[in-house]
Amino acid sequence: MPTHSANANTKAPSDLEVAKYKEDVVHINLSKLKECEKWLFGHGEALYNSDFMSLHYNETEKGWMETDPYLHYHREAEEYYISFEGSLTIQVDNTFIKVEPNQLLKVNPKVPHGVVSVQTPFCGLTIRVPISVGDKVVLKSKRLGKLKQNEKCLKIATLF
Repeated sequence: MPTHSANANTKAPSDLEVAKYKEDVVHINLSKLKECEKWLFGHGEALYNSDFMSLHYNETEKGWMETDPYLHYHREAEEYYISFEGSLTIQVDNTFIKVEPNQLLKVNPKVPHGVVSVQTPFCGLTIRVPISVGDKVVLKSKRLGKLKQNEKCLKIATLF
């Protein structure tokens, strides 16, 4: 069962309308997380500690870019990008993939990738499973590319 993280740099759980039922279930009202970029589950700064998965919720009008301007990969984790509103352009190796509303992109372990741009307003999730300390490897020799004018993104099927 995830436990509340003492390291979390966020509002108190009661402010986010987090409810626990018999310590077996955590219920978070995501509508209280406006203009939010938080790891809800995971290690370190996450709201709840989890040794199994990381779940990042992002709802923003501002957009964002990768912390490092380089591609990265995960040694063991699969990473899932889900868009509910707005879109992400993600570089996977040398291909640009646009994740539009109601789409999911799965990136397997050891596959170089990174977020290139965000179309706002954006609301979506990033899920990483399994998680382990030191799993992310930044490739300093491979900078994130820029989508050239008239360059097409690979489209993916709509999920729902």
